[in-house]
Amino acid sequence: MNPEANPPALVSLVRELLAEHLAGLEGPVRGDTPLELPSLTLISFAEALEQELDLIVAARDLVPENFATLDAIVAYAARRKAGA
Repeated sequence: MNPEANPPALVSLVRELLAEHLAGLEGPVRGDTPLELPSLTLISFAEALEQELDLIVAARDLVPENFATLDAIVAYAARRKAGA
C-alpha cells in the first residue's frame, strides 16, 4: 500500500507511535521498511493505536500482514476506522 493513498495525518500518527514504541529507531520509517515488533511491543503499540484512533484491534488481527510495515499498519488502521 502506498502511504500517499492514506491521510497524511494517519501516516504521521503511526510513525510517531512507532518511534515511541521502538527503541533505537533512527530516522523516519519508510512505508515498506520491514518492522520486527517483539510480541510485548506489538501489544503495547496496538493498545496505543486503539487509544489514539478510537478503534479496537482484535487479537486475531495481530498478524504480520497488518503490522509488518508502516504501510501495512496505516492500511489496517484506515480499514478499521472505516468500519471494515
